[in-house]
Amino acid sequence: MKIAVFFPGRVVSDKLVEHMTTIKNWPDHEFVFFSSQNAAVATEESTESMKSILSMTDEQSSVEITHIPDWMFSCRQPYLWSQFYHNKKCMDMILAYQEQHRVSFDIVMKYRPDVQWCPPVPFETPLENTLYIPSDGDWGGGLNDMFAYGDVPSMIQYCSLIDYIYEYHFVKGVLLHPETLLGVHIRSQPRLQVSRFSYDFGDLLSSRGQSWSW
Repeated sequence: MKIAVFFPGRVVSDKLVEHMTTIKNWPDHEFVFFSSQNAAVATEESTESMKSILSMTDEQSSVEITHIPDWMFSCRQPYLWSQFYHNKKCMDMILAYQEQHRVSFDIVMKYRPDVQWCPPVPFETPLENTLYIPSDGDWGGGLNDMFAYGDVPSMIQYCSLIDYIYEYHFVKGVLLHPETLLGVHIRSQPRLQVSRFSYDFGDLLSSRGQSWSW
């Protein structure tokens, strides 16, 4: 099974090396990694370490200043723009990689490096129009945004949230909160279904924000 894994925003975690090495060496799966980071907070050391560990080339990694629209600064959490911007940037890199290398990924997965790969994600061959999201960690009436996977078309829809933030918040009055926005976005896609699965996050859910920042 060929799987594209992407890390959006800022890849900073004291568990990065341990978790990423475990994923890379997981048997019976072929992983290709992608990352898009905000240059304002990314460090050269962590970026180069990640690329070396995961055998990433320049076409699989992007570091750029995240330009936040002026209207976002009238909101309570303007910097959540970065997460969703880099989700879509990663998806664009994955699509370009498929075309350039004439390959097709069976699965695309968004993943937070501070989420321990133990137990590993119980991959299923994804159904069309289906996202696979852990059943725990929903906040603000939304959906867990720490990781998700699906086939390429389903994850394109997942990563398109950035195009609708203005409409969701200013037109529809949706709370500007990552999980809330994600939940509204997924439920707004007429054919997209969500399949939940159990996953042990350990202490991460009780310590969110301590080791990770977008």
